[in-house]
Amino acid sequence: MFSCQVMDTLSKLSHTHIAQLTGIRPFPTEESVEDEDIYNHLEDLIDENGVEDEEDLYDCVYDDGGGEVYEDLMKVELVQPQKQAETDVRSCCLMEIKQTEEKYTETLESIEKFFMKPLGQSLSSTEIEKVFINIPDLVKVHMNLLKEVQDSVLLHSAGNLYQIFIKYKERLVLYGKYCSQVESAISCLDDICKNREDVRQMLELCSKRANNGKFTLRDLLVVPMQRVLKYPLLLQELVKHTHDSTDKNNLRQALDAMKDLAQYVNEVKRDIETLRDIDQYQKSIENLVRNII
Repeated sequence: MFSCQVMDTLSKLSHTHIAQLTGIRPFPTEESVEDEDIYNHLEDLIDENGVEDEEDLYDCVYDDGGGEVYEDLMKVELVQPQKQAETDVRSCCLMEIKQTEEKYTETLESIEKFFMKPLGQSLSSTEIEKVFINIPDLVKVHMNLLKEVQDSVLLHSAGNLYQIFIKYKERLVLYGKYCSQVESAISCLDDICKNREDVRQMLELCSKRANNGKFTLRDLLVVPMQRVLKYPLLLQELVKHTHDSTDKNNLRQALDAMKDLAQYVNEVKRDIETLRDIDQYQKSIENLVRNII
């Protein structure tokens, strides 16, 4: 009885002028909304507002100015009038996914072509592996992913786009290794540059050839982590502006797949950091024991 009174009071309050100013929709009347409509509205609210644990999903991102570098590199020109039909907004979402994937793949290829290969003449194979981790593997995967995304958007009206992201979920687990090692890679690069003038000069030359000196290798190494954690956000926006129920449900599956991937990347990164901390503690204890003896 008490809960019914509370719900009745909340329902009345939701129809007041102050409540409506917040933008939250008022409680439906019994006559106006069927049960199915209520559930559909709940799904729409999820699409509009995202998920509660979204911050947790991205809480392990290594941020060294990489966000600004990423946004600059992925900048796309999309015509967005103030008032657009929903179909036009959805088309913009699709074009953003396609165009940013094109720019990101170009960035990966640039890292490999203008930095990794030239530095192979000055650095040992061990140093190359430490700094660039698995960049060549990422290049191969994203060249294939890009082709499939382009074909889907341009030739199939993105009808099979959800299948592509679901399929690539397993292939993109490569990011677990990359994202867990990128901090060490940057530290290794810093140490090399600190001690070797020839490498510093070569890196400056590489930057000029790659992007007229706008971004350093250090800047670019953070971009892959930014990208893999952007997929859920890009798909979230696409789901929000997709109203065909079948397409919407299919895209939600793709969104879930990319959220799983982002969660996996963060978990691998946490595990590696934990192991690294344990190793440091162990070494500290061993040194302490030696000093005591």
